Amino acid sequence: LVVTELPRITIITPSFNQVSYIEDTIRSVLNQDYPNLEYIIIDGGSTDQTVEIIKKYSDRISYWVSEKDRGQSHAINKGFERASGEIINWINSDDQLMPGALHKLAAAFSADPELMMLHGRIEYFGETHPYFSTNLPAKDLDIRYVSHICMPQPATFYRSKLLLEQGMLDESLHFSMDTDLFVRAGLHYK
Repeated sequence: LVVTELPRITIITPSFNQVSYIEDTIRSVLNQDYPNLEYIIIDGGSTDQTVEIIKKYSDRISYWVSEKDRGQSHAINKGFERASGEIINWINSDDQLMPGALHKLAAAFSADPELMMLHGRIEYFGETHPYFSTNLPAKDLDIRYVSHICMPQPATFYRSKLLLEQGMLDESLHFSMDTDLFVRAGLHYK
């Protein structure tokens, strides 16, 4: 795809006192070298060195703020409200994108204008044992999706149109707000 044809992708990172992880997260997003990236960081008023790390990259971050919020769902919704990308997701301050992820996402969304949501696999790293999610046979996916939501949130991107049509995150949910959003999407889109 020509650069002018690449869809705008917005990534939001909610953060609060994540000095041990935030720089790796920021670098994984910015080092995608995706030319039509909007990167938003919503920090909840960190008291550790998180803000200093964010400032270090502020010339490459589209928008960032550090102020008290009402929790992770509220922080992500604040990012959603500022987002201008056609494709969107949030990457928590202890998650990372694999190299080349955004170009692959752009190609998939550009190839199918009806595609509303796309997810990939995840790899656990850090303090956990190395673990890679596996590809499931296509015949098993419908059963998995009906029985439980098996889409890994950090690897699930969607058109911003989904948020306009189905609403943003339920701020009363602090741990399953992604599942709630994915269920709402599953009820309305192929």
